[in-house]
Amino acid sequence: MKRIAVLIAAAMLATPVARADLPPAGKEIRKAPPQTSARRFRAPPITPLMLAEYPKGTEAFLKAELEITAQQEPAWKAYSALLSRLVEDDRRAERAAWNKSAPERMQLRINRIEEFLEIQRKRQAALQALYKVLSPAQRDKADTLLGF
Repeated sequence: MKRIAVLIAAAMLATPVARADLPPAGKEIRKAPPQTSARRFRAPPITPLMLAEYPKGTEAFLKAELEITAQQEPAWKAYSALLSRLVEDDRRAERAAWNKSAPERMQLRINRIEEFLEIQRKRQAALQALYKVLSPAQRDKADTLLGF
């Protein structure tokens, strides 16, 4: 009985098993193209919530990650000033809505959306100016981290 079990086990090990995740015998396994170091790690983009909770820390993080140089500083300052304004406007709008009626809060929300759109257009222009002075490696990082 023991001998039969050993023979069955040996036969099972010697029998080729087709696996769905492997190519058929004789076929070449294609490897994925190598990734550049900039594309290997994808940090999550900076969200408005992160920016609202930690505005100075978020701006410092972005500046450090993008490795902003002294020559790029003016473009960076223009962009980060708009980020700061966005946070301050959000806080101001939130305080303004505290003791308002529902229709008044709705009007404040509509006003805020219009202001937000105006800021985003200015931010887009500042981001384009910043993007122009960034190196290709910095642009790769900016594509991941900016533009939420």
